[in-house]
Amino acid sequence: SAERLCQAFQAVDAARGTIPLTYFEFGTLAAFKLFSRARLDIWILEVGMGGRLDAVNAVDPDLAVITSIDLDHQAWLGDSREAIGREKAGILRYRGRAIVSDPNPPATVLDRLAVLQCDWRLSDRDFAVKTDQGKTFFSSGGPNWHRRSFLEQFEVNPGSPVQTRNLAGALAAVRSLEESLPVGPEHVDALRGLAVRGRQERIDGEIPIWLDVGHNLEAVAALAEALCNEYVPGKTRAVFAMLRDKDIGAAIEVMRPVVDYWYPVTLEDDRALTFEELKSALTDSAVIDSPEGRTPGACYRAALAASRHGDRLVVFGSFYLVGDILPEVSERAVA
Repeated sequence: SAERLCQAFQAVDAARGTIPLTYFEFGTLAAFKLFSRARLDIWILEVGMGGRLDAVNAVDPDLAVITSIDLDHQAWLGDSREAIGREKAGILRYRGRAIVSDPNPPATVLDRLAVLQCDWRLSDRDFAVKTDQGKTFFSSGGPNWHRRSFLEQFEVNPGSPVQTRNLAGALAAVRSLEESLPVGPEHVDALRGLAVRGRQERIDGEIPIWLDVGHNLEAVAALAEALCNEYVPGKTRAVFAMLRDKDIGAAIEVMRPVVDYWYPVTLEDDRALTFEELKSALTDSAVIDSPEGRTPGACYRAALAASRHGDRLVVFGSFYLVGDILPEVSERAVA
């Protein structure tokens, strides 16, 4: 509740004395206070951008999970996977447990795992999602697992490559903590139909709509692959925006083969690209300037109005963009 949140902020303010705290440090400590008061059995904490210097990294975890590593936030983290991997590896602890969901992690991550003598499991070596005779299974066997588990082979729903890899990492994390967290098939069943809003989300209708907050090259490439695998007899219109610190040129190139018309959006953010900058990046593409304006809602409505049966609409490139459009899409789905 708002009252409990305010009490947590007051407790942090009283405890900090004269120590200055950033916005994120204040919020993180308040969340920790609430979690502690609630006597939760499990805390799942997302360490933010980078990892090493994030406020959440103040906690020593029972298990650290490193997901895929790709180029993003280069101004802060470095301009290579090796540099970014070094920052991500900052969440590891001496002789701690770790799951690495990236099947090809940078050497900086592997080096840190070795130096810290971590007990770790690697995607595609110690666990994976595989398909056999038309069924999809999470598989986790081999000498690095020290006890038997129902998760040695567990049937799951098929998904995109990125979703599948993320699911594999989550199930590997569950298996790594089985001795302290009694988990059975009935609990893991909840993951079978799990869908995250705005992550390669497809909404059926006369005009199918795809929503994806993906804003780095890996995520956009995964979206392009999913769109390519879907047969569409008509045209694909993309409502699109990205922030200035993203690799917008590379993202456009991987999406070009699956998009016919582009509707650039001007976001309300200091890092937002202007319409002219987006148009310039979309050289040799069919760019539509919405007559209603360049806001997320205006561009979405214009693209939807121009679509016909057999066409497809894709909204991608930014959390801000998808977040602004989701309410309208949800209303349409209910109607």
